[in-house]
Amino acid sequence: MDIKINRESVIPIYTQIYNSIKAMILSGAMPAGYKLPPERKLAERLGVNRSTVLNAYRELKAIGLIESRIGQGTTVADFMCGEPIAGGIVPMVGGMNGKMASGRTTMAGGMRNTISAEMQSMAGSRKSMAQGRELMAKSVYDTFTGGREPMTEGVYDTFTGSKEPMTEGVYGRRPDGRAATVAVNKGIPVNMGHNSSLSKSYNSSLSGSTNSSLSGSPNSSLSGYLNNSPMPPMPWDQLFSESSSRMQDTTVRDLLRLSGRKDMILFAAGVTVPGIDSLEALRRIQADVVKSHGHTAVQHMPADGFYPLRESITKLMSDRGINASAAETMVLSGSQQGLDLAARAFIDPGDIVFVEEPTFFSAIHIFRAAGARIIGIPTDNNGMRTDVLSMLLKRFKPKLIYTIPDFQNPSGAVMSLDRRNEMLSLAYRNQIIILEDDPYGRLRYEGNDMPVLKAMDVHDNVLYLSTFSKLLFPGFRVGWISGPPQVLHRLTLLKQMADLHTSSLPQLIIDHFLREGLMKVHLEKANEENCKRRDIMHEELMAAGLEGLKWNKPEGGLYLWCSIPDSMPHSRLLSRALDNGVSFVPGKTFYPGNAAGNYIRLNFTYPAPDQIKEGVRRLARAYNDVMSEHRNYAAEMGTALGPIL
Repeated sequence: MDIKINRESVIPIYTQIYNSIKAMILSGAMPAGYKLPPERKLAERLGVNRSTVLNAYRELKAIGLIESRIGQGTTVADFMCGEPIAGGIVPMVGGMNGKMASGRTTMAGGMRNTISAEMQSMAGSRKSMAQGRELMAKSVYDTFTGGREPMTEGVYDTFTGSKEPMTEGVYGRRPDGRAATVAVNKGIPVNMGHNSSLSKSYNSSLSGSTNSSLSGSPNSSLSGYLNNSPMPPMPWDQLFSESSSRMQDTTVRDLLRLSGRKDMILFAAGVTVPGIDSLEALRRIQADVVKSHGHTAVQHMPADGFYPLRESITKLMSDRGINASAAETMVLSGSQQGLDLAARAFIDPGDIVFVEEPTFFSAIHIFRAAGARIIGIPTDNNGMRTDVLSMLLKRFKPKLIYTIPDFQNPSGAVMSLDRRNEMLSLAYRNQIIILEDDPYGRLRYEGNDMPVLKAMDVHDNVLYLSTFSKLLFPGFRVGWISGPPQVLHRLTLLKQMADLHTSSLPQLIIDHFLREGLMKVHLEKANEENCKRRDIMHEELMAAGLEGLKWNKPEGGLYLWCSIPDSMPHSRLLSRALDNGVSFVPGKTFYPGNAAGNYIRLNFTYPAPDQIKEGVRRLARAYNDVMSEHRNYAAEMGTALGPIL
């Protein structure tokens, strides 16, 4: 359902919503029975008060376009109408194309509606509609049966709306003596034997020629009707599942579409330095893999991953202090798949999940799609505030806590050692899963490493996620999860249903890359370049001197988390920035609810150094333009309002 709102228009917003929905109903885009979203959800989607949507729905009900029933929600009203064609009357399915009753009338199905003046102009009288229905029933009866056989209940009900049971009968007999049956959908026969008298008569009544009814194709008798009859569009929005309808934020998807623009500088990216991966090494390793493994390199793998790679990953994790075996390690199609599998394994609709606020936007989408109630725990420079966590645990019983302790996305914060210990203690006492996401821990440019929660865990409360996507070959989409074997067994079953297994060739290539000891050299090179680009962006922002802009300088990771004045609309800033050829991710995307401030996230690793400098200049122009507009608007409003007595 596509509703456009012009907030600068003099037309009230509820009227704009009313007009948009009415137009979609009258055009047939919303057929009869189409389920409208609840007032609260539509209000959230449009960014308006619930009362605004309520008023729009009330007006639509008043003219009979929609109806609400307890337990069924709000749907488009069910109008049945017919139009005369050669040989009888064929119903218009779910649309507004036929003749409708005038004035105030009670429609078929017991629906009570008030028909507006504009709808009256589309129709004849109630009497003509009733006569049409009788004519329709008789015409169909005569055409389909020749007066020989009584009609079946299904067809009679569909075409006439009668609730009276009909005498069981058939339309004719096949040569073998079996009944020729008809399947009916909204009054349209869709499965007739092509040699039956019914098929021939029906096709003849539609096309005016019996020749087409003698076609060799069983469906040819319907082709003229199906091709020429007005049909409503597929109601895709009505058919989407409840879980998919919870995913409405398309900001990041829209921003990623801009990556193909050559003139666009991407501060919205989420990857490390492009081109730092050694293609020379990749070509050599791939050739070695194909030579040594042969066809196995492109055959299926176990769902939990290539066993030698799992062994190599355990050695990689030991650098982070994690003591895990291959049996406690599972290969994923990117660590984001681990979030999805964990959500499906542990979360039932209504379960509570604690997340850092702000946090990774895809985690919010995944937990929300699972039906979780997401509660944000505020963060500061030392990570999630465990004092608030402790307080909320007295009130709520979360299923799991999701955290990114090292160079958190988007804030870049690193959780202090004290808070790591406190989080583990709280999880132990309350029997809560900790889902630790560690995609950036190896991207440290200065300072000392902190122990990961998994390395500190002594009671197996922590499930540890990580990925190669932020380190090398991001398009390979290879990550992993470490946890108790009984948990990984359940996740493996779920993964089999999702993608069977992670792509084979990338697993083999990364395993060889690790076994040759190339990761350490690669990370040193990547971190040196990442650090250089972070410093360039920091210096350029300092030189720009943008009023009210504040940001952190993280010791690692990929992002600067910038605070902008509360009075500056981030949507306006993003629009101006895109016009100037630079992108960023607005901060509201990283909050499960209302944002606790006005922020933007800037990636400093993807753009080249000269692009960073030009991108900051473009961002500065957009920033200053929006700031100037806001000042002018505030001055005009102050002059116009004057004193209030």
